[in-house]
Amino acid sequence: FSFASYSRKATESIILKTYLNKNGLVFARLVPISVNNYEVSFQPVPLNDAAADHIISDIIKYSRPLNTKEIITELGIIMGDQIYFHNAHGAAIVSSK
Repeated sequence: FSFASYSRKATESIILKTYLNKNGLVFARLVPISVNNYEVSFQPVPLNDAAADHIISDIIKYSRPLNTKEIITELGIIMGDQIYFHNAHGAAIVSSK
């Protein structure tokens, strides 16, 4: 869920897009959004380029003290316990971390 805001302090947010299978989290992706109603009129909008990079950088910085290792990449990807690779024939190969 995302909600827009008229607050001058709450103009940016994220959506967490998750990819799950029967074993749990495969990976997740942070999707930075603008929730500034003065710009988006109650329809939050995905951000791109420098604005998106700034939000992801802030999330990484704020979450660093809570984790023993970096879990969010600069692209906003969080890897789960299962990693999928594809071989030359297109077959999926599952590898646990």
